[in-house]
Amino acid sequence: MGAVDITLPPPELETAPLLTAYVINASVSLPLLPAPRARPWMNATNERFANRCLPLLIANQAGWILVSGHSLRVSWNGRNDIGGVTVEYLKGGPPFPASSHFGYGIVTWNVPYLFRTSPGYNLLVRGPANWPKDGIAPLEGVVETDWSAATFTVNWRLTRANHPVSFEEGEPICMLVPQRRGELEAFRPEVRPLDDDPALAERYHGWSGDRAAFNAALAVPGSEAVKRGWQKHYFQGVSLDGSSAPTTHQTKLALRPFAGAPPVPVPVPAPAPLPAPATRRPLPPADEILRGLVVIEGFLEPAACQALVGLHQRLGTLGPHSDNGYALGRARTEAPAQFEAARSITGRIGTLIEERFGERVACDLALLCALTARGFRHTLHADNARVVCPRHGDDQQRLRAIGCRCTDAEVRPNHTAWRRYSALLYLSGNHRGGDIVFGEGPNAFGGLYRREIRVRPGLLVLSPSSELYFHETTPVTSGTRYSMNSWYTNDPAHTAPEWQ
Repeated sequence: MGAVDITLPPPELETAPLLTAYVINASVSLPLLPAPRARPWMNATNERFANRCLPLLIANQAGWILVSGHSLRVSWNGRNDIGGVTVEYLKGGPPFPASSHFGYGIVTWNVPYLFRTSPGYNLLVRGPANWPKDGIAPLEGVVETDWSAATFTVNWRLTRANHPVSFEEGEPICMLVPQRRGELEAFRPEVRPLDDDPALAERYHGWSGDRAAFNAALAVPGSEAVKRGWQKHYFQGVSLDGSSAPTTHQTKLALRPFAGAPPVPVPVPAPAPLPAPATRRPLPPADEILRGLVVIEGFLEPAACQALVGLHQRLGTLGPHSDNGYALGRARTEAPAQFEAARSITGRIGTLIEERFGERVACDLALLCALTARGFRHTLHADNARVVCPRHGDDQQRLRAIGCRCTDAEVRPNHTAWRRYSALLYLSGNHRGGDIVFGEGPNAFGGLYRREIRVRPGLLVLSPSSELYFHETTPVTSGTRYSMNSWYTNDPAHTAPEWQ
């Protein structure tokens, strides 16, 4: 078998850079493929929501992969000598490319190709993007493949002793990404205040406010946001005003396969299994759950409560069909003094969470909300999870009303699964109703406990966002009930920059 080369169609691509794989051992099975778009864990997320993240999808495809021609299991006994790693082949015959070569828990694959790139191009040899494996991590290298006549190896380091890790036949073991040498060094990095670019700042604040309002509306049953499910601006390459991206926008990559290589199916392992049914999970006793419910009188002084109510009355909206959420991130430009006050409040709540629960978090979203008399109320829900019954559906109120106790009902992440803690700070007292009731969740969580809290100005109610803290509000029968609602996460990807 000769060189495996890319043959470009003439004439327009004759000058395109080359990536050539010269076969040096045709008997070793490590096929070369363009990296696939799909990832098992992304397909297994609730409603496949991870596939809405275009940056993840593009990164998934940004290179070529080497896939294993064997099924094997590797383990490490914790010693640093070469004998500390064991490689067991479960499927496929010799020659066997993976072995222990360096020690220190490292598994090494001998690559049966000598790679060459066009002049001026390196080859980044890295782990397959967004394809995590428990107990082992890929090691990365950059090789000057435009001149070197030496091969390289692919290496992974086991991170836990006595924890076997399997690689299946067809599973990627590395990703190959050509890079122009010197390009990274050519960049001139700098840090500047956002206000140095007023046009960009205006667009950012518009996006931030729109995103916060959309996230708030997701909690309103039947809202337009719920019907849409997610915002597609970036995916579609458009701005909030509908204008298109000024440069070429990509929603997928189409890398050419290696010309001359035999066809190999793209590996897409089966999705991960769904979580265990809710009723099979051990539930803590009610008193233990209630210890996680933090209720503090006078957390905010009356004048500060009145100022936040006044902010909503000036800049928010008031209608009967939603909780009338005003995203406090907007106050950064619309009411700077009140924004700083709100940031102080979120900081205090973050400190309280660390003290009570031992976890460092940051604010994801903060809203001023207003419930009107005989209008919208928050029905039964948890802030980061939902119960789903294969027969009775996922309407949490209905599951409770019909007394669903199906043993195969499941707890699944909801659309805000990253939230860890929920904080409700009440601001007004000249209303009736609008109290908050915890407990009485659906299915296995129904009847564990019930605690109704009468709301009043300055009262803080803080709880984890999990399914153990299902809650709802009673109807407001007169007046308008104002509150500041905020949520906290330990996921940096969902931390709102305005609250840092």
